[in-house]
Amino acid sequence: MNAITIIFIIFGAFLTMGIIFIISYFRKMINNSVYFQIPGMDSIKVIKDISYGSDPLNKMDIYLPKDYDNSKKYPAVIFLSGDVYSFMASGVKNWQLYQEYGKILAASGFVAITFNRRMSPGFSLLNESFDDIKALCDTVKNRAVEWSIDTTAISLWSFSGGGIYLGKVIKVLPFKSIVCFYCLFEPMQFRKYIAKKISDDTLKAFSFLQYTSERNPLPPIFIAKAGKDRAMINTSLDDFVKQLTARKIDFSLEFHDQGKHGFDVLNKDDRTGEIIGNALKFLEKN
Repeated sequence: MNAITIIFIIFGAFLTMGIIFIISYFRKMINNSVYFQIPGMDSIKVIKDISYGSDPLNKMDIYLPKDYDNSKKYPAVIFLSGDVYSFMASGVKNWQLYQEYGKILAASGFVAITFNRRMSPGFSLLNESFDDIKALCDTVKNRAVEWSIDTTAISLWSFSGGGIYLGKVIKVLPFKSIVCFYCLFEPMQFRKYIAKKISDDTLKAFSFLQYTSERNPLPPIFIAKAGKDRAMINTSLDDFVKQLTARKIDFSLEFHDQGKHGFDVLNKDDRTGEIIGNALKFLEKN
């Protein structure tokens, strides 16, 4: 066995271990329960697989509030996931994570919206992914009467890499408030890992830090930081907090010192439940 063969065997072993780790991580994210429960979750009505765009992936689910009355208007929350691998894109809204969040918000008196979209792994399809998010927001606005949504009281709850879309999404729909769980706000921090064909200008266009630095309007923001998250994610989060502080923007910061990326399903402890509960109180207040 020559040296080149040995190198390929070693490389293949490490690649296989990496793939197994990634699959294991996403299985935990997909199949684990949110560490938060409230009464009424089991009786929520869900309208599934509503088309909101022309792509086959463009499907949304609507979770109607507990004791829903179509003569009333309700506040609404749109859940925006981070980007995952494209082969997983058709199932995101069916992850246990998002189904349970939909029920939690509906049991708390909100219309909750989850959706699938084209994904942008490695920041490769940012514009296409944003086009889907925009189409979703437009559909929610245009069909608000049908689902008894108060268009002056729509909030956005973003996770992970969903944070890079916020600056653009805010221009589409003036959200009443925003919740960010372990969000990435600056794609340029991953520049060395991103294909060279994706230009700096494209990445900067999706920088929420850039949007904020230009003193664009911002609603109240709730931020949940995971202490055990990747350094680059937390660096962009810390920079964002500095900008909010300097601009005197209304924000709330919650820190889970032992929290992993995805702590709401991976860290089943009292601090996780406390942070999710505080996020709900924030939405009710803002």
